[in-house]
Amino acid sequence: MVQAMLADMATEIYATRMMVLNAAWETDQGLDPRAKVSMVKYYSSEALGRVVDKAVQIFGGMGYCSDMPIERLYRDARVYRIFDGTSDIHRVVVARGLLKGPLDI
Repeated sequence: MVQAMLADMATEIYATRMMVLNAAWETDQGLDPRAKVSMVKYYSSEALGRVVDKAVQIFGGMGYCSDMPIERLYRDARVYRIFDGTSDIHRVVVARGLLKGPLDI
């Protein structure tokens, strides 16, 4: 169902945006941003993969055609899980932050 995929995509994008704004606000308040920033980087790169995957699904076979912008986004989405540390590295940073104390989630 395309409508359900669009709703899922919009929810992922909204959740990511709220995480970014919260991490930025906490940084402005002088709090240690490392764990939250790693959460944002990890979640947003994984969410991007899910959103783009759904977009390709919506476009069907045309999603793989190089004439469509979604094809490029689909290829690029994978590399965002590697840039600035892999998802696993960010998970380690988050876990270390949790071991130091609550992250006020």
